[in-house]
Amino acid sequence: MTGLANLCMEHHPFQDHTCTLVIIWVLLGWDLGLTIQLLVTMVIILGVVCLPLTHLHICSRYGSLFPFSSVV
Repeated sequence: MTGLANLCMEHHPFQDHTCTLVIIWVLLGWDLGLTIQLLVTMVIILGVVCLPLTHLHICSRYGSLFPFSSVV
């Protein structure tokens, strides 16, 4: 599975959110419970940190660093 992540990174360097999800999924060892916990944590972090700061354009500038920003 590590090869899949490497192949993904080569063809889509940090741009394709699907690849990011695949890499995270591989790193977590296909643990669905932990993946859901990570998703929920990211949504909470984005909701608490990003939403109050949208007028500073912090989220729009750094949103690509958070692959789950489209969920919020």
